[in-house]
Amino acid sequence: MNFGKPDSLFNYGMKVSIYSDKASEQRGIGWHKDGCNIKYFANGIRRGEEPTLFSPQFYSLTFTYTFAYDQDNVYFAYSVPYTYSDLRNDLQEIESNEARRINLSRRVLCKTLAGEDCEILTITSRDN
Repeated sequence: MNFGKPDSLFNYGMKVSIYSDKASEQRGIGWHKDGCNIKYFANGIRRGEEPTLFSPQFYSLTFTYTFAYDQDNVYFAYSVPYTYSDLRNDLQEIESNEARRINLSRRVLCKTLAGEDCEILTITSRDN
């Protein structure tokens, strides 16, 4: 209920991202879009330390979802999550392809607090 945009793609047909452990195990379905009766609207709650009638509003997202399995873990997200592991796998795939790798320059900028490499990527044409 704490969205801040006055409009959303949910008002134009976008669906909620959903992941079901059992759908993944039994049918091989990962993250997918689902849900119905999706509504994104101003909820009347005002933002700010001392909100007034003229303070910006918060917005809410509501939807209906029918659970397909009993005893399941189901996750809902605004969009399909893209993890750090996904990024590393994608970059590794790009670097393994010589034709694609030529346009990528990758170097470590610093380390994160967790000790992971924080890389800087430059993607450009090498023609000039």
